[in-house]
Amino acid sequence: MSGSVLSEKKGDSFGVYRLILLLLVFLVFFALPFFPALFSDSRFYGVNADSKAPDFVLTDLSGQQVSLSDFRGKPVFLMFGYLNCDSLCHNQVMLFQEINALNLTASKPSPVFLYIAMDPERDKAEKIAQYFDAHADNFISLNATDYKSAQAIAMKYGAYFSRSGKMSSGDYEIDHPGHIFLIDQAGNKRFTYSASHKQADRIISDLNFIRTEEQKTITLPGV
Repeated sequence: MSGSVLSEKKGDSFGVYRLILLLLVFLVFFALPFFPALFSDSRFYGVNADSKAPDFVLTDLSGQQVSLSDFRGKPVFLMFGYLNCDSLCHNQVMLFQEINALNLTASKPSPVFLYIAMDPERDKAEKIAQYFDAHADNFISLNATDYKSAQAIAMKYGAYFSRSGKMSSGDYEIDHPGHIFLIDQAGNKRFTYSASHKQADRIISDLNFIRTEEQKTITLPGV
C-alpha cells in the first residue's frame, strides 16, 4: 500500500516538473524575439551586428554571376523573399522603395537593394525582376539554382527558412524570419532589422551613420 502511494507521489512530482519545464520552454521561445533589443545600442534603430557579411555567388536576370563583393564601396540592403509570401515580403519591398525615395536627396553613395529568391522552383527570374528590379536601377534580384542553395545562404545570415505544406502539389508556404540586413561599404554586416522595423527614416539614420563612419576612415592626400 505504501509503495503504491509512493509511486503516486513520484508520478505527481514528475508531472509538476514536466509542467514547469514546458512553461520554461514556452517562456524562452516567447522571449526570443525580444532578446536582441535587450543588447542593442540605443543610438541605432536596427540591431547592431558588426561582423563580416558572408559572401555568395548567384545569378541575376540575365544569367550573369553576381557576388556580394561586387558591390563593395556601396551600402547594401539585403532581404530574402518569395512571390507567394503573405504581406511580410511585400511590406519589406515597399519599405525598400520608401528608403530609396527618401535617400534621393541624401548623401552618397546610394545603397543597392538586393532580393534573394527563396523559391526558385516556382519564382522564375523574369517574374521576380518584374516584381522587384522594375522599381529602380539599384534594385537587383538574385537567383539560386535551387531551394537548398538559397537556404544555405540564408543560414549563414541567421535567417533560416523552411517549407511547410503540400510539397508534391506545390501548395506550400515558406516560413522565414523576415530579416533585412544592412551591409556597409567594406562588406560588413552592420545592422539587422526585423519585421517590426518599419520606419524608413530611422533606417536611413543608421545608413547615414555607416556612411559617415566610412568617410572618417578615408585619408585625404596631403593630410
